[in-house]
Amino acid sequence: MFNCNRVETSRLMDGQATGVARVYDECPHVVGGEIVLTSKFLDDSGRSIPFAKATIVSVRPGTFGEFRHDSMIPEMDGYANGEEWAGHMRRWYPAIGDSVKMFHLKLRVFEMDKEAGQRGDVD
Repeated sequence: MFNCNRVETSRLMDGQATGVARVYDECPHVVGGEIVLTSKFLDDSGRSIPFAKATIVSVRPGTFGEFRHDSMIPEMDGYANGEEWAGHMRRWYPAIGDSVKMFHLKLRVFEMDKEAGQRGDVD
């Protein structure tokens, strides 16, 4: 399970994003691996609801500063530019600095549940 925040959930579901970035010491994800994308923002229950399945196309190591200045990373994540992307990352990781090690995952979504969280109480 890979938990997405509100913005990532929306952009992935709308097809505006094909990637996500995370701060990890060591990345637990591998190219070719499959992940289930979940979100706590699809209803008011607070539970993590699966909304998509994806294959990891690439795992790119870098730093916050490198990704912020790379036009491709913000675009893949559904942002207009690096500063907009960086603002989003700063909300997720408030103390982040340019030298912080990150990994960018490029995803190929192969299954999407556009009605996730809208079907009522499902146990």
